[in-house]
Amino acid sequence: VCAYVHGVKVVDLWASRVASRPSRWGRQPHEEEYGPSSLQNIFSSTKALTSLVIAMLVERGHLSYDLRIADIWPEFGCNGKETTTLAMVMRHEAGLSAFDGPIDVKALTTEAIRSGDVGNFIASQRARHPPGARRVYHALTRGWILNEVVRRADPAGRTIGEFLLEEVSSPLSLESELRIGLPEELHGRVAPLHDRSGWWFAKQVFLPRVLGGGRVVGLETRHRIGIALAAILAIAAAPIMVVAAMVVAFQSGALTLDGNEINSIW
Repeated sequence: VCAYVHGVKVVDLWASRVASRPSRWGRQPHEEEYGPSSLQNIFSSTKALTSLVIAMLVERGHLSYDLRIADIWPEFGCNGKETTTLAMVMRHEAGLSAFDGPIDVKALTTEAIRSGDVGNFIASQRARHPPGARRVYHALTRGWILNEVVRRADPAGRTIGEFLLEEVSSPLSLESELRIGLPEELHGRVAPLHDRSGWWFAKQVFLPRVLGGGRVVGLETRHRIGIALAAILAIAAAPIMVVAAMVVAFQSGALTLDGNEINSIW
């Protein structure tokens, strides 16, 4: 976390609870510890950056939040998406919280995006509910949709990553720190990520903070109790279900024991 007040740096903190390990892209020789020059994925905080890019294009008159996406991207206007507005996408109301298939990672470079493959894939998607009717978090889709909108609205035809670099990061001398789309020369500064174990997640869901849990946000006490009861019932019911399934299989002759039908033993 780094914060400036009137151009003066007042906070500059960094920390890591995991021992330093080489990045999967290779670590530069001087990068032995997690520190101020380390780069890391900010995940959904990127939505704040994409929102900033959209706001700048709105301010410049190139976009409007009331704009129908199909007006600037005609191919998008099909499969129930005809009335989708930019505001609906921004508010996670577009009905596209998930795509019906994966996007090939090779299609996600700037050059490949310009070819239109990603845009065509998104345009072919069917809305999962009428646009504006519901709000479902577009965790992994919002950015790709907005990128296609930005490419069409920006007079220079830039991607969100290019716009951010030229209009925000570079003027602030953050071109090596704040990027959407990391160039290869910066890969060596990326801090590795390490998955939490299943036990850690279970502990956070079931235990209160005083017992070392409670770090999974968005769960009220009643939710935790409900999840715990469901887990207990599932564990208790598992042996019964296994035995019942075996009995059915034995009686139907689907299973044998030492080559003899189990029915003859019963």
